[in-house]
Amino acid sequence: MRRKCEVSVIKGKKNEQMVQQAISMIGGMKSIVKKGDIVLIKPNICLPLPPEKGDATDPIVVASLVRLAKAAGASRVVVGESGGWGLYVRDHFEISKIGEYSEKAGAELSYFDEEERIELEIPNGILLKKVSIPKIVKEADVIINVPKMKNNFVSMVTLGIKNFMAFLAPDDRYGIHRGVNGVELAYVLVDLLKVIKPKLTVIDGILAMEGFGPHSGDLIRMGVIVAGKDVVAVDAVASEIMGYQAMEIPTTQIAAKQFLGVGDLSEIVVKGKKIEEVRKHFTRPIFNYISDHPNITTYFGGVCCGCIYRIPETETAIGIDPNKKYALVFGRKVNLPPKIDADEIWLVGDCTAPYRNKYKNTVFVSGCPPLKWYIHAVRLPHWSKKFGREIHTYPVDIEKQTREIIKARQRLSKK
Repeated sequence: MRRKCEVSVIKGKKNEQMVQQAISMIGGMKSIVKKGDIVLIKPNICLPLPPEKGDATDPIVVASLVRLAKAAGASRVVVGESGGWGLYVRDHFEISKIGEYSEKAGAELSYFDEEERIELEIPNGILLKKVSIPKIVKEADVIINVPKMKNNFVSMVTLGIKNFMAFLAPDDRYGIHRGVNGVELAYVLVDLLKVIKPKLTVIDGILAMEGFGPHSGDLIRMGVIVAGKDVVAVDAVASEIMGYQAMEIPTTQIAAKQFLGVGDLSEIVVKGKKIEEVRKHFTRPIFNYISDHPNITTYFGGVCCGCIYRIPETETAIGIDPNKKYALVFGRKVNLPPKIDADEIWLVGDCTAPYRNKYKNTVFVSGCPPLKWYIHAVRLPHWSKKFGREIHTYPVDIEKQTREIIKARQRLSKK
């Protein structure tokens, strides 16, 4: 008979104490980290935002794990992460306070976007046959996975398995947000689970995010820590706490069906608080399928979750002029009319590339997902001003794309 796996659920107000209790309930850190081990701790720091924004893992949670790993005898503790949207992760570590707290607790920092990478073959990979990962991931004896409890408009939730996204090289993340509920992304992440096996997953559900997560949702104070040695089981329990069904989550379902962990709640022993005691049905994201502006017409066809939510963000990026008419086009199979009555026709995402020469008054926004140019041209300067420091990006074609978009709009304004 297979032994049931254990997942602990702790509710409280003292972050470090909660982490200690959660790990103690599943055997303690010494059951995970042995003397002389190299430990890699992987938080979630996708954007350069401060702790109160609830976007990144709580820095106290990360520092607590550093101290516990060192007390268990680790020879090195490394906290590593990569940034999203072509941003240098050094800024993420600094502004989230995770870098400061981790170093004070005795950890080294690893910036995945600067690390040497190695290539691994993936046995029985469905969408990935091989993958490039930071060398430190392979060198580590123990990987501790520390995601944030958040909704995710693509993958439904951002929990343990989704936190693997940062192990991919930036170029390898391109074009994988397709499918209903991010099912293609889910298969990629589960393929990663075949070669990257965390020995501990600790979900920070202290300040969680419902609604339009993982970055634009509403904060909700849950005050919970969920921990376990089986990442699939931890995700199953955490998603139930968020008001989802465990097998509703693509990554959980796919990983469990491939026998990479336990997703069936009947085979999981929940220690500490019961799921029902801490459950809160998270508000789901509400998508805008049509614009609220009377001077904007939207055209959809063959749209995946990577673009389905892009109407509001595209409108913000455009800066709507009430005296102009706009058309927004999304998807790879759009039934477009011979003529569109619009001053500007915005083709959003790589799938719309075939329509670039169909009309004269177009602005093409490449990317999968698109709008990285907006992050760089608009959000970064705003963040730099807000935080009183420059936010850095590594060289990408976004700068070229930004110039092209500006030129296209200038050309259209002269007509």
